[in-house]
Amino acid sequence: MQGEGLEVLVGALLAGVQEDGRLDLTRFDCRQAVKAVDSIQECRDPVSGLGFLHIRDAEGDAMSVSVDKGPAGPTDTGLAVPDRAAFDRLEAEFRALDHSETLRGLTRCARPESATRPGLIVKAKPSGLPVLLGFGGLDEASAADLDAPSKKGAILSAIVVRVLAKFDCIPED
Repeated sequence: MQGEGLEVLVGALLAGVQEDGRLDLTRFDCRQAVKAVDSIQECRDPVSGLGFLHIRDAEGDAMSVSVDKGPAGPTDTGLAVPDRAAFDRLEAEFRALDHSETLRGLTRCARPESATRPGLIVKAKPSGLPVLLGFGGLDEASAADLDAPSKKGAILSAIVVRVLAKFDCIPED
């Protein structure tokens, strides 16, 4: 279910990218996340049930789906995984997005050589802007939190969808 929900959310985000780098949020249920900061919203996709943070930026909008430790399923800002096996399945589902129906036919852009985490850059339709889809993976502290029974609610990682309005897309070979 998480992988299907993730694919649905990514498809909706890509379809909502406007030519100015902003995301059309009319499809999502959003509210201001921090009262003093207008540029950050908590949103939920009513179709997939997944929540995400939306950050408005002059360079192009960004969305972050947090991956937290807890009972498997959607949260207000992402989704939760209970253990290492569930985290590994989520990472595999993220990697499978590259071959999904949602991304079929989209131009793939070459990633910078410095990129080390799982991810890809595609040109969104209809805007034609490059969008980074990235998966943060686990660092040592997050891996320890995932393995510790007392760390429920700990943020382990994030899945990021970032509009790269000023990125020069060089199509992959």
